Formats: sequence, C-alpha cells, structure tokens
Amino acid sequence: MKKVLLTGGAGFVGSNLLKLLIKLKFNVLVIDNLSTGKSYNIPSNIDGVTFLGADITDKKSIDQPILDYAPEAVIHLAAIHFIPYCNKYPEETFNTNVMGTRNLLDICKSARPEIFLFASSAAVYGISDSSAKENEAPDPTDIYGSSKLVGEDLCRLFHYESNITTVICRIFNVYGPGETNPHVIPEIIEQFNSDKQSLEIGNTTPKRDFIHVSDLVNAIVSLLNNIKSGVDVFNVGSGTEYSVREIIDFCKEITNKNIDVISTESRLRKSDRMHLLSDIDKIKRATNWKPIVTIREGLNGLISS
Repeated sequence: MKKVLLTGGAGFVGSNLLKLLIKLKFNVLVIDNLSTGKSYNIPSNIDGVTFLGADITDKKSIDQPILDYAPEAVIHLAAIHFIPYCNKYPEETFNTNVMGTRNLLDICKSARPEIFLFASSAAVYGISDSSAKENEAPDPTDIYGSSKLVGEDLCRLFHYESNITTVICRIFNVYGPGETNPHVIPEIIEQFNSDKQSLEIGNTTPKRDFIHVSDLVNAIVSLLNNIKSGVDVFNVGSGTEYSVREIIDFCKEITNKNIDVISTESRLRKSDRMHLLSDIDKIKRATNWKPIVTIREGLNGLISS
C-alpha cells in the first residue's frame, strides 16, 4: 500500500503519524478542518502530500476528493477528544465523532480501500481495577467514550456490509511532542518549564496508561502492514500505569526542581476512575510491535525540548 488517506493529520497524533508515513515513502491525502490541528503541521513542499481543508461532517466537501484519490488505506483520527470540551458540547462531539465517522465510512464503501483503521479510545472501557482486555464488555463513563463506542459499532457494520478489512484501535493516554490540547502531561511540563514555584493540578492519585506518540504511530503502521482481513479490536498502550503524582515526581527528578503541588478545585473532575491500564498482548501477538519509550525517557524529551 502506498496511498493513504489520513483524517486529523494536522493534529497531535496525526502530525506525528504523517511524519512517519512520509519517512516510509507513502503518498498521503490529509483531511483536517484545523479546529485544533495546526496548518504548519502539514508540509507544503513535499511531493506526495496533499492537504484538503475540510470537515468530515460536511460529506459533500470530502466525497469526490476521496473518490478521486482512491486511497489504499484509510486512517481515521479526526475527532473531538478533549474530555472537558466533549462534556460541555455533547451535540458537537457526537456530530463529529459519530456522524463524521459515518460519512467517511459511507464514502469508503465506494472508494474501496484495502483497510480502514479507526482511532477509538480506552474511554470505551468501564471502571475496573484490572487491565482492560479487548474482549470485555465496553461501559463508557463519559460523552467522549460513548461517541467512540458508537463509532466502533459503525465500523463493524461497515465491514459486514463491505468486507473491507477494518481495524479498531483503542488508544490509551497519548503524550509527546506537538500536543494540541491541554492534557495533563503538557500542563505539568509547561508549569515545570516556567518560573513558578508551585504546580496547580487536579486529581493526582488516579493511574493512567501513558503511551508515547512515537510508539503509537509505529503501532498504527504495524497494524496496517499485518492485518489483512476481518474486523478486529486492538488496545494500543504502554502496558504500564502511573499516577499523576508519579509523573510529577519524575519531572522533579529530571528538572531537579522541588515544586509545591497544589490540588485546585477548578481542575478537579467530578468523577474520575482510579485505574486505566491496557492489556497489549493481542497487538504484540498480531504484529510483533511493542512500546519502547519509557515514561522517564518521554518526559525527559519533552522537558529538554
């Protein structure tokens, strides 16, 4: 496969994936409405990269360009995923994450790519103290997770109707260079790199599975190269969880700064699960991929950049 359609390619994960696809000599059509993505993430002087500034909720604006491009692979990352925003604007979230996904799938029934890869989320899982496995029943606890679960159902229906190979990636907490939303790690890094003597944060005890964006994009390419038929779900995480407090402690060690931690009410979530950890045995068996960036290495790279 050499022709890839990448939605959300100007965003955090998308721009890092685009760099890898370019390095691997893929031709890429990027579709992004630039609501959170940045135009500077799309190189304008590289042969084989085409940018379409369009919204996936506007089917007419993306239909013919996709059919004309005739992608061999589709990677669908475009979504609203910053949870506070999703909770504040649920209708917009469902319109983009569900109806936008349906538009893209409908077009792909005619475009007939060899594979369709959907970026879902660990947010589809329910609250549990054990690692999340792909075969357990989903039970999302927020708007974002609910929208992604509907997207998964649409992808399964798409496969059954088209017989196009379909991959669903349940992605855990991604961090790394180029973040476009104020998630917890970039917020911590920003405050450590400032002259502040105190760190304002929300909940510090819940543990999360943080995967470096370079590991994630390698996992996506590995799935493209190894999954040849059917419809299947894969967790993509690091397989290790850390609390926000542990992340802060790592940053203290790396920077040699003893910053006071202040838990502020405005940053607290009304409800928060205590654990979210991936079981990644399935993707390891299917692709031989494994995460290689440790949390210390990832944080050190962000702090020193």
